[in-house]
Order: sequence, then structure tokens, then C-alpha cells
Amino acid sequence: SDGARESLISVQTIFIILGFLAADGTDPLDLTLAIIILGPTLIYGGIYIINDIADLQFDILHPKKKVRPLITGDLNINSAGNLAIILLIIGFSAAFLLDRNFFIISLLILINNLMYSVFPRLKENLYSGMISCSLNYSLRFLAGASLVKTEWNIILLAVLFFAIAMVGFIS
Repeated sequence: SDGARESLISVQTIFIILGFLAADGTDPLDLTLAIIILGPTLIYGGIYIINDIADLQFDILHPKKKVRPLITGDLNINSAGNLAIILLIIGFSAAFLLDRNFFIISLLILINNLMYSVFPRLKENLYSGMISCSLNYSLRFLAGASLVKTEWNIILLAVLFFAIAMVGFIS
């Protein structure tokens, strides 16, 4: 649902913040830029549009999603696709300028989400969908931490978040 998506966006942003704080981050500008770049504004904004385009045939049957602009025709697919590309270009350009490791982790997040939504549509298999969704939490955490430093204890904590997310999806 749209409410679930909004609360999920908040949780996604929290994982970026947690990674930054766990790595002893202190620069609020870096954190703010990371949230704008990788949060719901730029990169994830583009990812969500791609997901909505990929799910059109399914969302048209969903009681709450069938009123979204892409499905009702208020927004055409080409315009939405162009917007997704623009958001991703701006987001990845900013990520590249912010930090090399942050950029690489952001690319991994994009690849994971494309595999989840578009090809091979990991979301269509319960287990691969759970693994893909769980991996996103760890990658966001690492993205936040990458702005400061990435030590083994941070990577182990990211793996712990992955395991916790997996348990949450399984139960």
C-alpha cells in the first residue's frame, strides 16, 4: 500500500543514518547529501518509478495501486521512464562526487533492485525476493558507513542487519 511504501522509505533512510552513526560519522552535510542522493529523492525515486513501470500489469488489478498516475494514464510511461533516468543520472553523479565507495554501494543497490523488479524479477520467488529485500538494508547501512570509514566491525554489523531482515521476512 502507499502507506506501507511511505513507512518503508523512512526505514530505508534510517539504515543510511545508522550506518553513518555506527562508523562515527560527524559531518551532517555528508549525511544530508547521502539521504538526498540514496533516499527517496534521487536514486530510490528513480528505482521506484522503474518498479512501478515494471509492475503495471499487476498494479492495475490492485485496489489501491490502480489509481496511481501511470495506471490511470495521467502520466505516460515514456515520461515516467525519462524522469527515472534523470533522477538516476543526477543521483549517481552526486554519489560519485560525494564518495567513491558510496557510489559503488549505490550501484550495487540499483543492480539489486533492477534484479528484484525487472529482470529476472526476484520478487516473483519467495526466497530470492526475501534475500534481495534483506540485502538492501545491509547495503544502505554500508552506504552510510562508507562516508566515514568501513571497518570489519561495520561490515559484520551490516551482515547482522541482513540476518535480522531475513528472519523478519521468514516469520
